[in-house]
Amino acid sequence: MQLKPEQLSQHLSRPLASVYIVSGDEPLQLTEATDAIRTAARDQGFAERVVFNVDKKFSWDSLATEGANLSLFSQKKLIELRMPQPRPGKVGGQALRDYVAQADSDKLLLISTGRIDARTRQTKWCRALERAGVSIAVWPVEGARLPNWIKQRASRQGLNIEPDAAELLAERFEGNLFACAQELEKLGLRHGKTAIAVREILAGGSEGARFDGFDLLEYSFAGDAARSLRVLRGLQEEGVEALLILGSLSWGIREMAGFASALEQGDPLDRLLDRSPAWGRRRAEVQAALRRHPKKQWWQMLRFAGQIDRSLKTGGHDQGWELLTRLGLMLCGQEIMPYNQCP
Repeated sequence: MQLKPEQLSQHLSRPLASVYIVSGDEPLQLTEATDAIRTAARDQGFAERVVFNVDKKFSWDSLATEGANLSLFSQKKLIELRMPQPRPGKVGGQALRDYVAQADSDKLLLISTGRIDARTRQTKWCRALERAGVSIAVWPVEGARLPNWIKQRASRQGLNIEPDAAELLAERFEGNLFACAQELEKLGLRHGKTAIAVREILAGGSEGARFDGFDLLEYSFAGDAARSLRVLRGLQEEGVEALLILGSLSWGIREMAGFASALEQGDPLDRLLDRSPAWGRRRAEVQAALRRHPKKQWWQMLRFAGQIDRSLKTGGHDQGWELLTRLGLMLCGQEIMPYNQCP
């Protein structure tokens, strides 16, 4: 039987199967699925646990021996087989088929392994495991699926996260669900039941600072160069990472580029802002910014932000802060776009 990761919790509330195989390359979901099965096994009386790591020195006879041995400490035993890649070879494949043929309800075999492709799924050992038990394949959560995954996970933790904030988290942590899950835990500790908006995400790396990335965006979009520079200097003095500030500016510029594109297509700005919790309460700043810069300039500034990102990541720390200052002034309409960023 095959299950999706989100179906596992309900399944584990019932008597367990004798075999589970959890496969995939996404570490967070792989870890959480195997942890859930271990917990359910312990709750259902599988008090003894034996762990095998399949490497070059591993003897598949160990699996057969352990499957035949009686438990020393309880009537039920969990046998865990950690197999980095789903390639047990001829001997291992036969050992798995033999184990399944004699499996009983007092022993639970939990196999964790890498992603199983379509060809491997048709092998005799894999088909035998899936017929005898439960197969859970975990896949990376990417692109358009990630914001919804973030909202669902936040809800399970009792957090209320606004859609724009979920989108921003998805942009920051795509490809690293572990880091995204940790960030949600931090947000929960800092804000509890309070609704988490974009501002809380942008301020995430600067706890205790007088300013945050949203302050910088607000003043820059309003065209207030003096305040924008004061916030930028304050963030630098407080030790906030330049890449975090760049991330805030890049996100804001990308938002405005999207608004500018929608306006060209005839969408009313009021309707766009009504759908955006982050900017709906800052209509004056958004209107000023969109009047000051046409769509073409927003995309030019986004390319310039990419140049700053490369500078910061290749050791150009001082130059990176200088370029951040120039980007802030551009947003305020006080500096001309560098020639090499023009189309």
